[in-house]
Amino acid sequence: MAFMDWSELEQGLRKVVTRAMTDPTFREVCLQDPASAYTQANGIALPQGFPLRFTQGGSTEFVVSLPEAPVDFLEIPDQELDNLSGGCFEDTCWLGTLPPTYS
Repeated sequence: MAFMDWSELEQGLRKVVTRAMTDPTFREVCLQDPASAYTQANGIALPQGFPLRFTQGGSTEFVVSLPEAPVDFLEIPDQELDNLSGGCFEDTCWLGTLPPTYS
């Protein structure tokens, strides 16, 4: 499976948690091999490389991993910004010609 939306993921995780609450053997699978536990509970695999980890106890932490930031942000020197023009009228916006180094 290449793509999974949030509602599909949430529904699948509910199945895993529900089963783990009543099946101690499955609970161990969750802790040792989360992707396998997800597949066992749902009949479908998570996208390859999907980072999933289960912990037990009172943890209520929700962790979101951000991708690496782009290395080469577009930075325009102040003097070249002065040469830019643009504007908006109702639903239409335009930007004047960018300096040659940025177009």
